Amino acid sequence: MCAIVFLKPWRRVTDEQAMFFEGELKRVLAPHHPLFGRHLAAAAVTCETDDVLFQLDEGVLAQVHLTYALHPEAPGFPYCQMFSTFGDWMLEAMLSDHLDRLPYSER
Repeated sequence: MCAIVFLKPWRRVTDEQAMFFEGELKRVLAPHHPLFGRHLAAAAVTCETDDVLFQLDEGVLAQVHLTYALHPEAPGFPYCQMFSTFGDWMLEAMLSDHLDRLPYSER
């Protein structure tokens, strides 16, 4: 993963957190999900929602809303949004999340 500065509410995951989130995602993915069977590495988590950013082997990123279900999920879950690069994710997701949480007077 490239060196990146995460803006609140996002933060880099620790190795222990990465193992937890990766295991959690694998547990709820069903064969119909586009991330099923792919190698995923947790990179970041938002402190305010259940969204986790995963990097796939080919460099693609997936922002996933974890459900913490006790079984594989139905089609459409867990929700994920794909990004081609870290730059795309930073501009389309992280920056938006950051600005949404700033008080109006600080924008």
